Amino acid sequence: MKWILYPKKSDNLIEQLLINRQIKKSQWRSFLKPNFEMDMADPDKMKGIKKASDLLLKSQKVGIFTDYDADGIPAGALLTKALDKLKILWEVYIPERDEGYGLSEVGIKKLFKVKCDTLVTIDLGITAKKQIAFAKKLGLKTIVVDHHLVLPSSLPNADAIVNPKQKNCPYPFKEFSAGGLVYKLIQMLAKQDKRISLADQKWWLDLVAISTISDIVPLTGENRVIAHFGLKVLAKTKNFGLRELYKVGGINPQNMSTYAVGFQIAPRINAPGRLASAKDAFDLLVSDDKNKAQKLAQKLNQANLKRQQELDKAIQVAIAKISQNKLDKNKIILVYDKSFMSGIVGLVAGRIMDKYYRPAIVLREEKGEVHGSARSIEGFHMVDAFTLCQKKLTRFGGHSRAAGLALKIENLQSFYDQILGIADKKLTKEALVPKQKVDARISFDEVSQQNFNAIQKLEPFGFGNARPVFQTNNLIINNTRILGKENDHLKLWLTDGKNEMVALAFGCGAKADQFKIGAKADFVYSLSQNNFLGKESIELKLIDYKIHK
Repeated sequence: MKWILYPKKSDNLIEQLLINRQIKKSQWRSFLKPNFEMDMADPDKMKGIKKASDLLLKSQKVGIFTDYDADGIPAGALLTKALDKLKILWEVYIPERDEGYGLSEVGIKKLFKVKCDTLVTIDLGITAKKQIAFAKKLGLKTIVVDHHLVLPSSLPNADAIVNPKQKNCPYPFKEFSAGGLVYKLIQMLAKQDKRISLADQKWWLDLVAISTISDIVPLTGENRVIAHFGLKVLAKTKNFGLRELYKVGGINPQNMSTYAVGFQIAPRINAPGRLASAKDAFDLLVSDDKNKAQKLAQKLNQANLKRQQELDKAIQVAIAKISQNKLDKNKIILVYDKSFMSGIVGLVAGRIMDKYYRPAIVLREEKGEVHGSARSIEGFHMVDAFTLCQKKLTRFGGHSRAAGLALKIENLQSFYDQILGIADKKLTKEALVPKQKVDARISFDEVSQQNFNAIQKLEPFGFGNARPVFQTNNLIINNTRILGKENDHLKLWLTDGKNEMVALAFGCGAKADQFKIGAKADFVYSLSQNNFLGKESIELKLIDYKIHK
């Protein structure tokens, strides 16, 4: 791992952290102390949003076609909250994974048959030119609410498009999740119809926060406002479904954090859609019946347990194939297996990317086609690469670091050959070395409760606002102890000659012999607080180390 130390620009640690995150000085106040009213731009500034709001207010019945993940499901549920307030009827359609990603004529027909007069697509639709044309031919008004990249050649002729990435949109912030865009649409509706109160908008931030944190959009700008206040609402949510999900998942709402959302709430919302139908997750989030919410929460929890088992099996198969075929020598890893479940290929791709630090594509066979997901490292734009290979693909879409694709099985090898060629040109050997950005080189004198409290003002941490990472050199290892049921973790006592700190090295139990008592080493770490028996102390969470020879 290569350590990349940010250049020192300030003697003040907090100022240095803000500079590292490219937060302009004029934005420091809003970053450290977000203000709900002041730090959200007027929705009027977003291209297409007034037209979308006007169409919804004239609708008799809205058909919501939303994606099946932890962005699309809360975003769809969020829109229903507003429609209920406005006394507008609605119906939802969530495709199953076997149908494939994106807007489909099958789903549009179902919404049309139940007498919907307006179609709203959420977290999909921005490239669905053909499907939107089909919906309009049926006589439906069409609204696309999608945060994905806009491809001008595929832009549908919808009646309204809500996406700040589209051409000539003056909205100052571009990086919303689908849930964030639905929230801006609700703010627009609230400007036009007072039945949606400011209190409603604040209480609904729980769903917006789940979408925003789950979809790994940057937690800067308006997303920071959403996450900051959304976590507070999640801690005291009125949503029956979320309350029951906390109970079955052992989630303590008083310790609500981006970790709790990303690793405890979101996987349970995602789980039904990964295995079969995401409708249970949607129903949980819109339920106002406690008994029904209890049953649905149990179903989601069981689905998540099954998802974890399937994921473990698939990762073992993938690693075996990579080892057998020496795929880790390639600049892009592609793994194909018929046994992979459609709902976990993205998770497998992410794990492979993390393990081998190179772009990964994981595919399975589905209805005579090969479908799958891709995850990429910094420096390799997956959608750009797919665009160069589009003649080999039947469809694709997504972001620079995460994308989906489908192709005919006979094109599989030629596609892999082509994208390998692209990677060989774009990815240097240096690009394939894992990198760890380090915010500052500090001494143990600076690892104080006062500095820790100041750093906490940068919460919530997440994509675009990483938890601060520090480096301290020439530390002496005073003592070590192996921890964990499987002896897989390590506790170290480190000193600079004056101060001693406790450090935890997760997953380093098997490497305990490397940490000789009395040896000197350099360490990269983040800070955490230990509250043992009511006594607070700062601990280091080790990320990497270099033991002196």
